[in-house]
Amino acid sequence: MRTRASRGFQLQATRILSELPRPADDRNTAIHLAESVFPPQMVRQWVCSLPWKLRSLLGYDKGLCSQVLAAFTQEVQRGLRHRAKKMLGLQSMSEAHTGGVTFIQRFDSALRLNVHFHLLFLDGVFVRDEDGALDFHELDEPSPEQVADVAGRTAKRVIKLLEKAGKSLDPAFQDEHSGQPDQSFRALDQESERSDGWFRLFG
Repeated sequence: MRTRASRGFQLQATRILSELPRPADDRNTAIHLAESVFPPQMVRQWVCSLPWKLRSLLGYDKGLCSQVLAAFTQEVQRGLRHRAKKMLGLQSMSEAHTGGVTFIQRFDSALRLNVHFHLLFLDGVFVRDEDGALDFHELDEPSPEQVADVAGRTAKRVIKLLEKAGKSLDPAFQDEHSGQPDQSFRALDQESERSDGWFRLFG
């Protein structure tokens, strides 16, 4: 596992299959996504874990929560398009089209208020060919530096959102153990794997 970090933000990117056998038990969301939403392409799950003070803040402010999720989603999309432009030699990032589904999880295994985000994005982009048809291009595994860039850009945008909302920044980014503002890059995990079993929604 290769790690990077960005000021209290934790990011994990795990590759999974969207074309999966139908599970025996009733996992309706997974079945719907696998059979009706995603094409038979590889999917990467991006998980964004926030500083504890910020998790509590977003738990009681749905407007700010939506804005933070939008910032995270847009930076994941930007990262995909930027990599596609470089890898495929595109003239503009706008030529690369992405697709994904987002989930807000509000609790953890201990049923504590623990707002964090799960994004399921195709691990590649669609680009129109000369006839205008969309062709899918699978991208290489993102490097630790590329994942760190997504986390860093997301963190900067969240700070601006908090400032605009008149929220206190230092408490929101305090380290939960020391009580001091966390100025260092803490923990950003990136791993990639293929799954040939169940459609996995991590929680």
